[in-house]
Amino acid sequence: MKPCNRIAVASSIILIVCLCFVSCTEKKEGKVIVTEQEFSIRQDAEYNWVIDAKGKIRNVGEVDVKKIVVTGYCRSCGEVFTAGVWFVNRDIEKRSEQM
Repeated sequence: MKPCNRIAVASSIILIVCLCFVSCTEKKEGKVIVTEQEFSIRQDAEYNWVIDAKGKIRNVGEVDVKKIVVTGYCRSCGEVFTAGVWFVNRDIEKRSEQM
């Protein structure tokens, strides 16, 4: 093997090893909390109700956070809603104001 080929192969191997070490570093994750929460419920139609939620999101992590998507989860709600059709979820115990 010629000396320039050996140098090219050695530098390629060193480059690949360096890239592997750099890619294994742990990425920092952003952390946010929701402050000043406010919820209200309104009747949209005869059998339709809408829950409106407002609040502020504060960054408490070490990195800047962009493009935050806020989603909600309702334990007492079904997965599919059909207008005019009532559903009963027997797995979740409801409070008196939910019944």
